[in-house]
Amino acid sequence: MRTVADISKAYLDGRSLRRSFNKNCNLVTVVGTAQDLSGQPGNPPAQFYVGAIATATALTRSANGGLDHGPNMPGHTKFLHKLENLQTVTPGAVPCTLEVHDYLAFYPFLGMDAGEQALITNITIPRYLPSDGIQMMIVEQNSYVGAATIRITYTNQDGVAGRVTPVITLNSVTNTGTIATSARNTLGTCGDYVALQQGDWGVAYPESIEILTGDVGVLCIVLVKPLATAAIYETTAPADWDLWQALGYLPEIKDDAYLNLLLKPAGSASGATFWGNIITLWKAN
Repeated sequence: MRTVADISKAYLDGRSLRRSFNKNCNLVTVVGTAQDLSGQPGNPPAQFYVGAIATATALTRSANGGLDHGPNMPGHTKFLHKLENLQTVTPGAVPCTLEVHDYLAFYPFLGMDAGEQALITNITIPRYLPSDGIQMMIVEQNSYVGAATIRITYTNQDGVAGRVTPVITLNSVTNTGTIATSARNTLGTCGDYVALQQGDWGVAYPESIEILTGDVGVLCIVLVKPLATAAIYETTAPADWDLWQALGYLPEIKDDAYLNLLLKPAGSASGATFWGNIITLWKAN
């Protein structure tokens, strides 16, 4: 989709799909930290990063669900056009942002005893090349105390092995599903994605994780491709986001992509339900 005329023609030709979602948040979230909604109930159902310890497991629409963006479109390219009618009625949750990611693969059940753990990548990471800007998120898979320090060795977007992240401090929010590096008010954290060695912008795969100061929890490294961000500003008015207007382009949705949401609320989203629609378009290649 290169022009507004292309978008309009897709609708006129019936090459569009609208699908609803609703995700419940059963956790007491904290301002300044991000929460992975893929593990929360609703539509789509929760997934819990179940796989072999420290070994890459792929995520796909066909096997794992995720936001319903429709079937594969052979001979066509699919795009995310709108996030519309975004709502919640829980005052503590707004304003908030909802970030759409393509979740590619994960390395689960990483214990937080001090020391280094090798990570096994015996699959092809699906859908994207490392040079497309694949990022690492660290998801809290089981509660920890907090403030542990870690670093990750990885292969970068150019296939260079042995790259090492800075030493990163994990936050002290103990919710399962919290993005462990995302606390803005904790010195040494790095945001939603793991900070990479200087000069790198993408990850082929992680090689190992080293826990420098131990803890009692369990972590999961998730490889993601960020696609789009939208916001809900208040409980009284649904929010509509046209990504052509917001971004100047439409994010592509790959065949069999596992899409889900990252929540960044203003305060506690405990008991909140977030719902809305995604609209996709497609065109012939």
